[in-house]
Amino acid sequence: MTKPDTIIGYVVLHYFTYDSTVQTIQSIIDHDESAVIVLVDNCSPNGSGESLRKRFANQINIEVVLLEENLGFAKGNNAGYKTLKEKYNVDYICILNNDVLIRDCDMKQKLSNAYLLYGFGILGPRIILADGSENIFIKKFQPIEYYENLLEQTQGLLERVKSRSELSLYLGDKKRKFKQVISRKIKKDNPDTNIDLDALLHGCCIFFSPQFISKFDDAFYPGTFLYGEEELLYLKCQRNGLKSVYYPFITIQHLEDVATNSSVHQVKERLVRKLTNSIASLKIIIETYKDPSALVE
Repeated sequence: MTKPDTIIGYVVLHYFTYDSTVQTIQSIIDHDESAVIVLVDNCSPNGSGESLRKRFANQINIEVVLLEENLGFAKGNNAGYKTLKEKYNVDYICILNNDVLIRDCDMKQKLSNAYLLYGFGILGPRIILADGSENIFIKKFQPIEYYENLLEQTQGLLERVKSRSELSLYLGDKKRKFKQVISRKIKKDNPDTNIDLDALLHGCCIFFSPQFISKFDDAFYPGTFLYGEEELLYLKCQRNGLKSVYYPFITIQHLEDVATNSSVHQVKERLVRKLTNSIASLKIIIETYKDPSALVE
């Protein structure tokens, strides 16, 4: 068979949610017949990784990697990135969450055109949410004072969370998530067509170019477990002369469920874990920001 002009390798990091991961992989197969997919199971405790391995055992374009421990977002995705770089002849690598659906049949052509025009290191697509609204995450990297203030606020919030009851946290969490749905989404009759050549990209779906792949053996900075990956990736590109481009002519759908149900007894543990990881990542961002030689290769 003749090799297509462009081959995209996809990394899908799986944890626990079997059906969502299958849906993501199926969307890739449906829209990109030459795709190479590396599915990384981040040591799911429910055995879903092994179930996925069996399901895709006969698919020659899908490799399932079962990790022996939960490595978090950055290292888990790096495992898939390294597999694609070392074993498969791919032109681009796309790292996407297991709740993202590919929607563009002509995405390869659009990606190649964008690379020809802008020579990007990484590229982020337009993100449409499950209800048809648009994710408005796209923003600029902030001054160091922003992250220092955020660290102080997050540390204070963690102490307040630890002192509150499970029930009050549960009710407050429901209210916060409702406000989050309103603030993070905006309905648009016309698509956003503003290309940004210096963007901080959403981590749910990022394309890595031949430039980036040839230069780096890791996609993300491996020091974080969860949160802060986008900021550190932006700094990595900036300090190595690579462009971070928001390109709205490629569109994906993110089935993010910010209203996921949680029980009263789960919410405090989840919030403490989230805030603890956020604090650790913010400290790394601040340290990296202050060290001009960090992330330079």
